[in-house]
Order: sequence, then C-alpha cells, then structure tokens
Amino acid sequence: MTYWPNFYGLFSTFLLLGTTISIAYTNVPQKKFFNGNDLSYGMYLFHMPIVNLAMYLGFYDNYWVLVVVFVFTFFISFLSWKFIEKPALNLK
Repeated sequence: MTYWPNFYGLFSTFLLLGTTISIAYTNVPQKKFFNGNDLSYGMYLFHMPIVNLAMYLGFYDNYWVLVVVFVFTFFISFLSWKFIEKPALNLK
C-alpha cells in the first residue's frame, strides 16, 4: 500500500467545491436563517481588523482562535446591523 501525501488536501478541496456549489444553487430564503438581517457587509468590514487584533495580541497558534474570531466578528456585525446599518436604511 502506498501513501499518497496529497490525498487529504485533494479530498478537502473537492469537499469544499461540492459544498460551495450546493449552497450556491440552493434556493433557501434568507429570512429563514437570519430573520431579514443582512450581516454580510459587517462580516466583510470587521473580519480583518479582528483577525489582525488577534494576531497582534499573539493569538495565532491555536485553532480555537478561529472560532473565537468568527464568533466575535459575528457579534460585532450583528451590533453594526442593529444599531447602524438598519436605522440608516430606514431613513430612506
């Protein structure tokens, strides 16, 4: 039996590709998941400063940091949506 060192990388690449295509072509209303909250802009806007803060503080050696950064980014994005973005959109 020979060992193929790139098997896990190749497997995870195809798994990610299949998941991405599956999500892209699934017609699920957004309101079902987020009740009409659009957190995508906040996630885009705040993720890098939070990642950079974690790296500046020296938290880059553990995998749990990824979970903490995601949760913190989600929380900040939710606050941004609730108190800044949504009231600004209601002014239209």
